Amino acid sequence: MNSTIKLYVRDLAKRGSTRSLSPDLASGVVAICDAAVLLLVALVPVALNVGGQLGQDRSTIYLPPSLMGTGLMIAILLNVGLYRIDWVVDVYRQLPRLATAWAASVLTVLFFGFLLQVLDQYSRLWALIWVFGSFAGLVGGRAAACQLVRHWIAAGLLARRAVIVGDPQEMRRLLDHLRPRDGQDFQILGLFTTEPDTGQGQPQGKPVLGYPVIGTAESLPDFLRTDRVDDVFVALPWTDGERINSLISRLRMLPVDVRLVSDALVFCKPKLTATRFGTVTVLEVARRPLRDWDALAKRAMDIGIAGTALFILAPLMALIVLAIKLDSPGPVIFRQKRFGFNNSVIEALKFRTMYHDRGDPSGAARTVRQDPRVTRVGRFLRASSLDELPQLVNVLRGEMSVIGPRAHPIAMKAGDQLYHEAVAEYAARHRVRPGLTGWAQVNGLRGEIDSIEKANRRVEYDLYYIENWSIWFDIRILIRTLITVLRHGAY
Repeated sequence: MNSTIKLYVRDLAKRGSTRSLSPDLASGVVAICDAAVLLLVALVPVALNVGGQLGQDRSTIYLPPSLMGTGLMIAILLNVGLYRIDWVVDVYRQLPRLATAWAASVLTVLFFGFLLQVLDQYSRLWALIWVFGSFAGLVGGRAAACQLVRHWIAAGLLARRAVIVGDPQEMRRLLDHLRPRDGQDFQILGLFTTEPDTGQGQPQGKPVLGYPVIGTAESLPDFLRTDRVDDVFVALPWTDGERINSLISRLRMLPVDVRLVSDALVFCKPKLTATRFGTVTVLEVARRPLRDWDALAKRAMDIGIAGTALFILAPLMALIVLAIKLDSPGPVIFRQKRFGFNNSVIEALKFRTMYHDRGDPSGAARTVRQDPRVTRVGRFLRASSLDELPQLVNVLRGEMSVIGPRAHPIAMKAGDQLYHEAVAEYAARHRVRPGLTGWAQVNGLRGEIDSIEKANRRVEYDLYYIENWSIWFDIRILIRTLITVLRHGAY
């Protein structure tokens, strides 16, 4: 091993410990603590025979619901992301999800108890202790876990230690996009260049974006055997297959994770997944959203919400129909061609808010504040978003969803251009059904689109929603929509 690497390794040792704790292992520790708290709250009262009414001869009947409730709670917490380190370290941020998971698990256990007709076998005192004690215990345990994990982060114990090897230009491009956060994600120890050395063991090249070039690709294995490294990023052009294969062949012999980051992938926005077809490894750069069980869950949610809303709001909708008929002549329902799933054209339904002879079925003319085309009743309906209620029928038909990117008229413009021509990734928002409301709308992107910048921002929010969809995300958007409608109106 050359002198440069020896000096650098010695310097690393002076900076602090080279040991770290895997973030996955830290998450596992939090999960074990949650399970322990839940079981203790459930079983300690049984062991103490609280109130003298549990009956020692019947104490074993409390074990099944305790295990079921604990397992269900851990599964839900895992599903909603509460074992990710960035959630664990923020107690207040995770409280709403924690409360939702707790309520869901408690109601599920009670539901099964009701179906099996065994609820009367259990002490009510024990049930109260378990229900409310479990939530208090979870909150307290999470507060303690938050402090412990923050201490680990401050000490650098959760940082994955990484080096980058490759072409200087490619390494610079990669470093431009890597954003370590407070030692939580990874720590870049240094760079190794594929350029030849000077003959004295010294690598050619100056520091790249502040990171030192501490060796060549040939000296990298010696470094990896001397200092603990978790990840090696290989940054080479994809056209340089020979060097990529040579590097990977050597690095596969060492106990590190090797990650290939080529020029074609640095700027690739989608999440990439490697999969195999037969004996061939391929990269999945785009994935059909809302597939299989996700699609079924979202459709069930749409039917449930739309059906219930139409049933409850039927009297209100009848009054709206009457008000529209009395206010101005013309049909009650306004029909407009809009983009639907996979760029298909659907006929979106709305209560008519404009004078019948001034409406624009194409959507080419933007609606502005104090628009003279809007009727008196229409102004109220638009301000309260009640004009959208007929689209619940579109949802039941399967043409729309309750939550999703807004359905745009096919002739809608952004600035002076057609929306779908002005924004490069516009069609990607049609990979899911359009919605009555969406992530863009609850983030203040409602109303008139009078610039390309606003159009791009809306599409960015729509694509973020598609890539990060979950039932919880939909519920969050629905709640924020209700708040937004109450606080602010449209026009």
